Amino acid sequence: MLDLADSSRDLWDAIGWVTAGLGRRLTTQDLLRTALKQRSRMRWRTDLEAVLGPDLAGIHSALEYRYHRCVEVPHRLPRPLRQARGRRSDVSEYRDMLYEEYMLAVELDGQVAHPGDARWQDIKRDNAAAAAGIITLRFGYRDVAMRPCQVAEDVARVLRLRGWTGSPRRCSPACPAGR
Repeated sequence: MLDLADSSRDLWDAIGWVTAGLGRRLTTQDLLRTALKQRSRMRWRTDLEAVLGPDLAGIHSALEYRYHRCVEVPHRLPRPLRQARGRRSDVSEYRDMLYEEYMLAVELDGQVAHPGDARWQDIKRDNAAAAAGIITLRFGYRDVAMRPCQVAEDVARVLRLRGWTGSPRRCSPACPAGR
């Protein structure tokens, strides 16, 4: 996976190779982190080290990393649980991000991990979560990549409705978050 990441055309493809291996449980963060340390040269080393660090355990896609890097961090949102495990009818379910204290789930829907036929499973899970008091916000690639400040504002608005006393930081003068 590190070879594929190193030969990728851009950062997001590189992150995609690494997170795909993690998400499919083909390897572990520890194994990849050790292999990365043994390489003297590696493109996008800083970002790959971040993805493989313990603080980002549970990131299983480039879109989830993009959310962390472009939405969470620059806007100072609280840290969610990643790949938060839940149960429904004796079936384990995982949420991309769960702001547990505020009963807010954030799901990121990329093309690869969320093909059309999986949509109904997502809807059933979201409906069951709503019955348990969990609000689910869904964002796609375009939202996170093209409108990260608006995504941050949407998440912050729901967090505040649910008791968060913080406020997002504006990352630029044009940023709508925190206004």
